[in-house]
Amino acid sequence: MTSGNKPAAPARGGQARRHDRVPFHTVVCLAFPDGETFDHCETRELGLRGVLVEGVRGREVDEACRVELCLTGTSSRTCLTMEGKVVRLQEDGAAIRFTATDPDSFFHLQNIIYYNSEDADTLQDPPFRGAGGD
Repeated sequence: MTSGNKPAAPARGGQARRHDRVPFHTVVCLAFPDGETFDHCETRELGLRGVLVEGVRGREVDEACRVELCLTGTSSRTCLTMEGKVVRLQEDGAAIRFTATDPDSFFHLQNIIYYNSEDADTLQDPPFRGAGGD
């Protein structure tokens, strides 16, 4: 047990890793420093630390980018903006790790992950504690 009688966070990998990301489909735009943009790409998975984006080609691992993830409702639109870098390339897209996130975007990410988790009870109270590098 840790201080405050809270259980220690599970080790990375296995069970904890499964709740790190959730299937989440929305529109994302990526902008790279060389001016190339990937507008209106579809996300496949989203986590507090990054996103898997379909339709990204011709980029390199470790390239920096700006990520704009848009959430559209019936009467409003909210865009989350993060800095990121390409960490993995796949045939149909790229995995982007977030390197900087403003507090409002991070708050929205926490709620998206919490409410889209298959088993939100395994996460800590919303917004769940311990996320974001404590």
